[in-house]
Amino acid sequence: MHGKSRLDLLRSALPELTETIDTSLAEDELLPKWSEDDLREVVPDAEVRRRLLAGLRPHPRTYQLEPIPVFAGWPYLQLDGEHFHLLVDPAAVAEALLQLASGLLQ
Repeated sequence: MHGKSRLDLLRSALPELTETIDTSLAEDELLPKWSEDDLREVVPDAEVRRRLLAGLRPHPRTYQLEPIPVFAGWPYLQLDGEHFHLLVDPAAVAEALLQLASGLLQ
């Protein structure tokens, strides 16, 4: 994963959207450009979804293509969830963060 861009990761995770994403970026559109309908299933709580959309700050193509460094020894936990798991199950994400922090202190 080291050195891959956000676009690389998105294409891997959602290959069915590759053409749409490439077209949007070729037209210099800012991404993400989600709507209420786009997020209804993945963020079922209407108020949380509204706040998410209100806080969106779409980025240009250069941001999407920027390589993301992953440092050796970077601690992580894998959770069963999707992109917005923090918004859907904040308690599980908080527990995972506490586990990571606890491991760092040992």
